Amino acid sequence: MSELHSIRGRIETLVEDVLEGRVDRGKAAVVGQLYNTLIRAVSVELKVREVTELEERLEELEASLERQNR
Repeated sequence: MSELHSIRGRIETLVEDVLEGRVDRGKAAVVGQLYNTLIRAVSVELKVREVTELEERLEELEASLERQNR
């Protein structure tokens, strides 16, 4: 989650910079699209990790159940 927190902070900074005129709106639009890509990548990574952990837990439960049924 710290990656998402970091990206959020950078987006907030970008917004402030655009509003204050420190960053060109066109460049900020491109950077915003890149941040969206980063967010999607991090989200996919988190989902994969979550599914992997659930699969491992399910395998452990299945093995435990099989041992009990012997």
